[in-house]
Amino acid sequence: MFFVIIAENNKVVFYSNSIIYTRCMRPMTYEEKKSLISQALFDRKGLESIVNTASLVFGNPIFINDKSFKLLCKSSVSEEDENTWRILFPDNRMSIEASNKVEKDGVYKHILSSDEPIYGLFDFYEHPFLGCRIRDKEGMVAMATMVMNHPISKEDEKLYKFFCQVVFYELLYTNQTGMQKVPYFNLLNDLLHHSIPKEELEQRIALLHLSIPKRMRIIVFEYENTPGLSLYYLLDSISSVFSWCLTILYEERIVLIIDEESLKEEILTSILNGYSLRLSISKTCSDLYDLPKFYQQAILALRISKKKISFYEDVVFLDLLSSAPIEKCKECIHSSLFILKEYDARHSVCLFETLEVFLENNQNIQKASDQLHIHRSSLYSRLEKIKQLTHIDLEKSDSIFHLMVSFRIYHFLY
Repeated sequence: MFFVIIAENNKVVFYSNSIIYTRCMRPMTYEEKKSLISQALFDRKGLESIVNTASLVFGNPIFINDKSFKLLCKSSVSEEDENTWRILFPDNRMSIEASNKVEKDGVYKHILSSDEPIYGLFDFYEHPFLGCRIRDKEGMVAMATMVMNHPISKEDEKLYKFFCQVVFYELLYTNQTGMQKVPYFNLLNDLLHHSIPKEELEQRIALLHLSIPKRMRIIVFEYENTPGLSLYYLLDSISSVFSWCLTILYEERIVLIIDEESLKEEILTSILNGYSLRLSISKTCSDLYDLPKFYQQAILALRISKKKISFYEDVVFLDLLSSAPIEKCKECIHSSLFILKEYDARHSVCLFETLEVFLENNQNIQKASDQLHIHRSSLYSRLEKIKQLTHIDLEKSDSIFHLMVSFRIYHFLY
């Protein structure tokens, strides 16, 4: 039982720096307990401070996890807390066997479908628990669980629901309720931050009942201008095109993980219609744990390619160059590109772009002139000027290869 100190100004003084003072002889009232939990939110010291305050108020260990079953916070105000966590979270998380046992009992399902706190049992722990979902108007964002080492009153059960509301406001304040309504959001976020062991990944995939394809592609969307519509709406619109996908907003980009069988150019083209978007696609990924590597592939393709739709396979050789010294990379660029760049700057023309478009279109005059929006005769004139300035032979395959590689290196470096 916890007690309060009544100061001269008749205000409640409860604890400081996790030290509980018990020199007063009367128990705390419901309103005093509620005031302490509220004050923990107003103090803006973070979720851990709120959970520790509630743990002191209720006299029991408390932990918070998100919808992907990631442990967000656990109380740490007493030796009893630490002893409890050593049993429940031996590796700083509940084992997959223990989680499966709780889920099979159906308690999680009841908690996720009710706004009222619900009691459950850990068959691997001697005391029950009290769980309650934390939700916004669109669905659950987290779950609070109190380990009932000591029984609480009916009034405290009501107070526990209030505590869950306080946790929600803290998550809202720290921007943790937007995409977190998507069950796998934090799972993907942790993966991209390299902050999840493979064993934990497999556990959380199992708990979320995610079915992962054997062959996946990672698509990264980058908007050229801030879209006039909500990013969440844009994300939902894009993801609805695919029969299976996982989506996340990461580093101000839309990231999709799709089944490779769904990868069709006409679908990608239809997505881009009407939006100022560019997208890039990684190589085939067969293990979700490798998501960070394939995400970086897509980012590299976005950085190098100027196309609306780009594939990492098209720029893979530049990935090799990225580990080489910059000066060495510069030496590999055909000298003609610098000549054309300098000429363009002096005369306000675009011979550099003309040569690049001509080569990208496999030296097809009609396609290149259409893309440049000029007449065929104008293109012939430009190509003749390019030959005069650089003395390159556009009939030699080695020259063409060197030039095309040089354009890619140039865009990679500049």
